[in-house]
Amino acid sequence: MNRTATLSPTDLEGYKFAIMQRFCYRVEDEELSDRLLNRIRGRGAFRRFKNTIHQVGIEQDWVAYRRQAFREIAIEWLESHQIPLYGRRRRRLENSKNAVYRWR
Repeated sequence: MNRTATLSPTDLEGYKFAIMQRFCYRVEDEELSDRLLNRIRGRGAFRRFKNTIHQVGIEQDWVAYRRQAFREIAIEWLESHQIPLYGRRRRRLENSKNAVYRWR
């Protein structure tokens, strides 16, 4: 039996804002968290967010957080389509779940 399941970048569009918003709430510095949350309102939210994280020097934290969020989405998607992960890829994804991120 030949089964095909696809996940395209457009399928992830709905997740992008939610990931960005969760990142803002997880920033430990309350003032910075509020600032980021204000920056993601309305048109141009992604650009303002990107500019702000660059200004305050937390781009690497954002990249790591976003990468982890997309890994979790991928794992959920694979599991929901009953597609098993084997070997090195499975270990890599499972190990990334335990990563800890800290913000200034």
